[in-house]
Amino acid sequence: YIGVGLSVHNSNLNRLPGWEKHTFGYHGDDGHSFNSQSHGDPYGPTFTTGDIIGCGVNFVHNTCFYTKNGRNLGTVFSDLPHDLYPTVGMQTIGEIVDTNFGDEPFMYSIEDEIQEARMKVSQTVLNTPVTSQGNSVQAMLHHATCETFSTITGQSYKEETTSIENRQKIQALIMDGKISEAISVTEKFYPTILSDKPWLHVRLLVRQFIEAIDGSDTVSCTSGSVVSVTNPTSASNDIVTSSSNDISQDNECEIASPQNGFNSNVNDDSLMEVDDEKTHEINGTDTNDHVNGVTPSYENQNKSTNDLKSILSFGKNLKAMYDKLKKEGPADDEVDNTILRDAFSLLAYRDPHSSPLAHLLSRKERESMYYALNSAILEAQNMSKVPALEVIVSHTDGCLKKMAKAGIGTCAFASLDKILEC
Repeated sequence: YIGVGLSVHNSNLNRLPGWEKHTFGYHGDDGHSFNSQSHGDPYGPTFTTGDIIGCGVNFVHNTCFYTKNGRNLGTVFSDLPHDLYPTVGMQTIGEIVDTNFGDEPFMYSIEDEIQEARMKVSQTVLNTPVTSQGNSVQAMLHHATCETFSTITGQSYKEETTSIENRQKIQALIMDGKISEAISVTEKFYPTILSDKPWLHVRLLVRQFIEAIDGSDTVSCTSGSVVSVTNPTSASNDIVTSSSNDISQDNECEIASPQNGFNSNVNDDSLMEVDDEKTHEINGTDTNDHVNGVTPSYENQNKSTNDLKSILSFGKNLKAMYDKLKKEGPADDEVDNTILRDAFSLLAYRDPHSSPLAHLLSRKERESMYYALNSAILEAQNMSKVPALEVIVSHTDGCLKKMAKAGIGTCAFASLDKILEC
């Protein structure tokens, strides 16, 4: 006498599942199903030694079905309560059962049913009509032309088409690690953004420093304008071009883009805690090996001595800019000394991608940088600095979590990532 089924948390376990309240069972001796009562209903064949019995729960519809030796016997219980536990009852001395909770492949192809349920839920979500005001679909224009989006969805939008396309261009540059170009484009189309938000400018430059170490961005020695940082708390509150620079005394070596408002040369070794005597052994190689015709090796990149010196100069100037802003005005919550220390520390590793700071090189860090800049651009245009789509996704994620806590099974198949990929 063996019964296979389900029970709630505090059920009486002295009897076979299905005989007690809030228990459900399929019994082998007569093939009957039992739903919280001693009287059973005919359901399936009997089972005995050597048979494999499966018990499946469909949390989307709150139903239960059984299988015997890989064959589905059909739905037997409905309107199941939440928080059920798998239960096996035995009444004969010496009876033994083996259980499989997914550690081994099931004899019954449950994946087919799971995939079918997932597709139904996804289609339900995708087929649900959505109505929005023009500005609420603002951020959905990232991956399509404005005209195409408007035609397909029937939605209007308030932001100028050129501004949307400019933000898309900036996004693409940042996601490719081309921060210097992204800064140039930002200053070209939104000239007051970085001067109004110098701490955002610092974050971009830190990102550029990291990308230069990784090889996605470059620092080159050219001539160009010299910049100085004015007091961020003053009325002008900007970064201006001048003939003299209280951070750098010459313009010998600066970032490739002349428009990014940042000169990368500095002669004061105290601005950054880097021992110049140690720069011959960056990332475990001797930079003087170039003299002997030997290229110092990184696992992901090759850096010449001049490239390395340019990066170090850029970093020193960045540290000076950070210190000046911190001294003259309140710091941004997103920028602290840790962000600089971690960025500079990447130079100490032969392979930064295998270092404890490898996360700084991840795509996620680029996304975070883009979101910060994009929010500033939207805010400057008197639009919500948090894109509407981001709010919708965040609310949806919270809704799914609450559904899971409430035992609503459909949330298991409503994957935001999968839906957004469609």
